[in-house]
Amino acid sequence: MKKVIFLFTVIATAIIAVSCGHSDEPDPVKPDEITRVKDGNGKVFLENGVLVDANIDYTSAELSKALTENEWYFDYGFYYDNSHVSPKKEFGGYWPTNIHVDGTIEYSKFPRQEGKIRDFSINGKELISTPRTEIHSGFAIPVEKYVIIALDLNDNGSSRMILDRQLSAAPIDGYDANSSYARLIWHTIPND
Repeated sequence: MKKVIFLFTVIATAIIAVSCGHSDEPDPVKPDEITRVKDGNGKVFLENGVLVDANIDYTSAELSKALTENEWYFDYGFYYDNSHVSPKKEFGGYWPTNIHVDGTIEYSKFPRQEGKIRDFSINGKELISTPRTEIHSGFAIPVEKYVIIALDLNDNGSSRMILDRQLSAAPIDGYDANSSYARLIWHTIPND
């Protein structure tokens, strides 16, 4: 009987040790685990892993100017993980479509009215989209965080902004849930 109790104690201790050592957050990615093309040295990757020139060292003043003086529209997006970069993908109604100079971010295709217009704030290089309304009927609209990877401002009306959003909560088939992202390409709306 002592052996059985001892065995159960060992098993229970092992289960507790294993469960306490894991969190819901993905493990940090080590640079040597990434086999796809990478951002850096004034370049970012776009769909299919094509590297392009981009301003990844923008200032907070440039970002503030970009968001207070320009209307932005979502042009296209794609998915990637540590090993793959997809071609352009069709994004559904749960993705933002416009960033406005009044501090709002629009989700014009969002299926519920209370989720169509949200406020945004900036924290360093992070754009945070916050719902304006309370939770109704058990439907929660989450706060979303986007990392601003690059900001290319041009006076000719063709400015570009590149945002990333981690997808670990909603992984994409064929992509690693711990390292999957959506990359969103934005352009300014030309002034008429």
